[in-house]
Amino acid sequence: MKASATVGDGTEFTGSEYDVAYPNGYELHYWHRACSRIVMDRARSVCQEGETLLEIGAGRGYYIRVLRAGGFDAYGCDLGNPRVHEEVRVRLYPDGFGRSGR
Repeated sequence: MKASATVGDGTEFTGSEYDVAYPNGYELHYWHRACSRIVMDRARSVCQEGETLLEIGAGRGYYIRVLRAGGFDAYGCDLGNPRVHEEVRVRLYPDGFGRSGR
């Protein structure tokens, strides 16, 4: 028996778990729209337009899209294997920036 979960031992979502948690059109839900405004307001309060931001646990890349639309140079990483929004695919680093061993 293992003492604790480690990266790569089931702590990340699988692709199908992402599909259930974030179905097509999830970004149109009022919760995500409200969170988008909060994320953007917070980013603007501490960063200047054009600065580089990194989202840890970026999932499908929704907030990367939001931040890029707001003028930030946004990137993200995630340990899971989600279906990523195409327009942010090159800005989302899977496997936590090159973590190997999958």
